Amino acid sequence: MFAIIIVCVALVASLVIVIRIATYGGSVIKPDFRKALERINRGNMFSFLLENKFWYNSNIVGYYIILFMWISIVVTTLCLILI
Repeated sequence: MFAIIIVCVALVASLVIVIRIATYGGSVIKPDFRKALERINRGNMFSFLLENKFWYNSNIVGYYIILFMWISIVVTTLCLILI
């Protein structure tokens, strides 16, 4: 039961992250990651992490992995409903 709660919280948190990056970046498919991450980290004491190229690239990769995960969840759910 505890694992189900953790998975649900992780799914909701990942959806919120994707929505925030898409909103601040200006697009869902190809957002401006630099602008989105600067806006999210505004006032954050760890904002110096934006200067690290590996951290920036890992955020881009993570964004697309989470986005494709949510697209596959929606498509699978729609297929199950239609069948």
